[in-house]
This record gives sequence, structure tokens and C-alpha cells, in this order.
Amino acid sequence: MSLIGFPVLPPSGGVSTAPHLLDWSGLLKCAAVARCLGADDVRLAHGVAMWTLDTGPALCRVYVLLARAASRAWNVNLSMRTACPPNTPEPVVRTNDHLRAAAVFGRLHLGWGSADEQNGLE
Repeated sequence: MSLIGFPVLPPSGGVSTAPHLLDWSGLLKCAAVARCLGADDVRLAHGVAMWTLDTGPALCRVYVLLARAASRAWNVNLSMRTACPPNTPEPVVRTNDHLRAAAVFGRLHLGWGSADEQNGLE
């Protein structure tokens, strides 16, 4: 699984310029999340980007979750404003940004289509 282009939109406000990616973790395979989601493969990534919004510059953390189960695939993205610039110590990022992202991603369920499709009737 791979990505091309900028993965997410800014969290809010009109965008007046293209984002500038300041930091990116790369796609990391995550077997624990794959088990929780019932997926065959899950890749996670996060980074920090600077957007110029109508309201001024905004530092945002972006998250990408790519999942695959059999022949189905999902690309789930999240962006939110952050006060943690690149090179912020990991414990600070974890308690500020990753905790908020986990609250969103922790409620994630992969859609499998209609009930008939789930039961093998289509």
C-alpha cells in the first residue's frame, strides 16, 4: 500500500496556499490495529504540516490509516491543529496529539457493505 499526493485536508478554514509538509513518519505496519479492525493489513503514518488558512498560518498534525481486508481497502485520514512542532519530544506529542487521534481512530469500524453482502448473499 502506498500514497501519492498530500493525504488530508486542513481541519477547518479556507486554504489559501498548498500545505508544506514539515515532518512525516512514513507508513508503518501495525498488526495490533489490524487485529482490532479485523483487517489483513494496516499501515499508519502521521506528520506535521503548515497550512496558510484564511485566518493565518496553521500548524496541523495529519494522520493516515490504510487498511486492507481481502479485496477491500480503506484510506482514513484525520487532520487537526497542533501546538507540537516537528522535533517535539514524543511523550509531549503522545499526550497532546496522539491521544486525540486515538479517541477518533479508536471508534473506527471498517464498513463491509450491505447486510446481504456481509452474509454472502450478493
